[in-house]
Amino acid sequence: MVTDDFTCARYRTGQAAGHYETYFQRANHPTQPQAFWIRYTVFSPAGQPQDAIGELWAAAFNGNTGRHVVAKAEVPIDRCAFSNERFAVRIADSELAPRNPGGPCRVACKQRLVGFALCRRCSAGF
Repeated sequence: MVTDDFTCARYRTGQAAGHYETYFQRANHPTQPQAFWIRYTVFSPAGQPQDAIGELWAAAFNGNTGRHVVAKAEVPIDRCAFSNERFAVRIADSELAPRNPGGPCRVACKQRLVGFALCRRCSAGF
């Protein structure tokens, strides 16, 4: 059942129709040229619900140093949760929900690791 609450996931486990749905979280430092971006995605190919995956992307941008780091992880759908009743998305150990805004989030890809532990009031450096 799809609700009128547009923050709930539209994906349904096992659905045969193809599906792609994305949730973002981003932030910019208030005074420095620094930012991060996290993307939670569910991808289910049409006619192949057994091949559905969760994707977790992360990017950190540091304009002070010119260093930018990007990472992506693909996770089997059985290690993900996309709530149809409230705003809550989990891919592996990373969760995006109102009371847990993003963290902890660790995305490893080849030689890159991007990690965030977010809170309502915190300072971070990279």
